[in-house]
This record gives sequence, C-alpha cells and structure tokens, in this order.
Amino acid sequence: MHMRTVLAGVLLAGLAGAAIAAPPSGEEKPGRFTMQPSEGGFLRLDTATGDVSLCARAGGSFECKPVKDDRDLQAEVARLADENKDLKAEIKRLEEMLGLDGGLARPKPKLELPSEEDVDKALSYLERMFKKFRDKLKEFDSPGTGPDGKGTPL
Repeated sequence: MHMRTVLAGVLLAGLAGAAIAAPPSGEEKPGRFTMQPSEGGFLRLDTATGDVSLCARAGGSFECKPVKDDRDLQAEVARLADENKDLKAEIKRLEEMLGLDGGLARPKPKLELPSEEDVDKALSYLERMFKKFRDKLKEFDSPGTGPDGKGTPL
C-alpha cells in the first residue's frame, strides 16, 4: 500500500504542475510583437519575421519605421568579397596570358615602335610585291598571251 501512495502522489503532483503551466482558458497567448523602450520611443520586434522597427510619436500617433538590418550589409559584403576574388583571378589569368609574373621583380614590357630601317624594309617589300602584281596583270592584258595566241587565258 505504501507503493500505491507514492505513485498516487507523483501522479497528483504531475497533474498539478501541468495545470499551473498551462495558461487559463481566458488568457491570450503571447503577442507577435515585443516592445522595448528606447530613446525617443520604443523598439518593436516582430517575433515571427525578426524585423525590428523604431516607433516614435509623430503628431498625435505613433509611427514605426524599419531599422536597417545587418543581414543586408552582410549579404553585400559577401557579394563584394566574391566579386573581388573573381576579379583577382581574372587579373592573374590575364597576367599569365601576357607572360607577366604580377610582381615588381620584372618590369612590364614596353611597347616599342619600329625603327626607320624597319619601316623602309617593309615599304620596299610592299613596293616589290606591287610591281610583280602589276607586271602580271599587264602580262594577262597583252594580246597573244593565251594558249591559242588570242587573248587572256582562262
């Protein structure tokens, strides 16, 4: 019988604790918003979304404006860090393509213009090529150059 008394006591204590923890049927559940006093008004936290607003008296009523969230800044910082990493990789790829080591040890190549002698050689070559082309055209235009001696061979 002693064991029954102990079990009954434990059962009654459990039921009493549950009755105390449960809100009475007339009380409402905690609200969606929590308020915290702040300088010039109060902060309102939306417990469902996590948004915070600063509410202050404007005229005859209160006006709530959203507070900037660090999550937006953190997302922008992460985006910029990714972009920076991509740009550095692109710079490295371009330096490798150009044969640069990216360091200060080797100076960047300098664009050098051709010398007068190089220009004269190039012009002389083009002049000779033009003369040969012109002579070939004259050869085709002169009569009697075909296989039958009657005109331009085709």
